[in-house]
Amino acid sequence: MDQSDNSRDELSRVQEYRKLVLLYEALDEEIDKLIMAHGGTTEKMTDEDLARYRQLARQRDELLNDMRSMEQELLLSDDNDVWKRAEPPSSKGNNTSDYRPNI
Repeated sequence: MDQSDNSRDELSRVQEYRKLVLLYEALDEEIDKLIMAHGGTTEKMTDEDLARYRQLARQRDELLNDMRSMEQELLLSDDNDVWKRAEPPSSKGNNTSDYRPNI
């Protein structure tokens, strides 16, 4: 594989990582809304909402594990050229220079 193929592969992997981040953030927002709809606590949730909360939390945890695994594979750093070339996700209020979620 030549250098341009490597660069395209790395860029593709970074874009795949960014998709995981966006999915993670969407799940996290959905979880927050569910919790806030019940006064900020799971203790006030119906059995159905609690089951939904747990399902969302498991999905979010799985995405986080996938993201961490991919980070290790990519050896992400601020000076990684491929990382800098990737377009930032369009999310409000986040620092677009760092695509990793604040956890």
